[in-house]
Amino acid sequence: MPVQFNTAVPAGTGLRIAVIGDQQRTSRYEIWRERKGAHEGVVRGMLAERPDALVLLGDMVFDGADDDDWAFFDRLMEPVAEAKIPVYPIYGNHEYLRSSRAAERNVRRRFPGVTRTWYAVKLDSITFVMINTNHERITVAMERAQMNWYDSTMQALELDPSVRCVVVCGHHPPFTNSMNVSDNWHVQDKYVPAFLRHSKAQVWLSGHSHAFEHFVVQGRRFIVAGGGGAPRHKLMADDELRHAHVGPPRSRRTISPFHSLLMERHGDSLHVLMMPFRRNIGNENFSR
Repeated sequence: MPVQFNTAVPAGTGLRIAVIGDQQRTSRYEIWRERKGAHEGVVRGMLAERPDALVLLGDMVFDGADDDDWAFFDRLMEPVAEAKIPVYPIYGNHEYLRSSRAAERNVRRRFPGVTRTWYAVKLDSITFVMINTNHERITVAMERAQMNWYDSTMQALELDPSVRCVVVCGHHPPFTNSMNVSDNWHVQDKYVPAFLRHSKAQVWLSGHSHAFEHFVVQGRRFIVAGGGGAPRHKLMADDELRHAHVGPPRSRRTISPFHSLLMERHGDSLHVLMMPFRRNIGNENFSR
């Protein structure tokens, strides 16, 4: 039986919200890639922070139609389910690897409270807008419906006095300096403009690039957090960047530590902490 996760919305304020992206195993066919991940270590470290909720940024498994991959995910995440921590997933490209139907069936078996591939959840006074960026794997009608929903939702949240901050989550990053994947032009063109247009939209979270990346575009934070255990990607050195990044200079191509994020609202500020699996690497902290 697959593990079933709590998707109820926790009550209260001052919630601690964890984020993990890209937990898929390395395929046995990818003999050139990093084999030894830190899947269990990232989950243990996240649980040690006692979060009130967890957001998953997609690519939970390598192949969304493979029962063995999902069995690995179930074993990995069983402590989260046992702790009854609410979990909110989005779909990555690997969920759709062989079959869109199998992807949605397997996700819904584990997250029965998530009935669509796009939705919004309000945690404290932060609303997470969860979108499906797999535009090549969903139908044209689904994409049109999502875009209409997204535009109307972003507008409604802007006018809602109970919402202090909006965080958009989509698996494919609009901006990345990964050596393995590129900027997603569809996300840039169809979804980023509304994000930049609304003042409450402050943070955009992505995975897909198996690294930690941090960009500021028009005063908004774009964070890539794909360090959940998948084989890590090298990031470009400063002399070959696609986008200026926040952080120390990189004179050579680098690899990020495996990691999760921890988010907390302090008044009108949203604090985001990168929690590296390697404890000798410092955390990154910034405020809205």
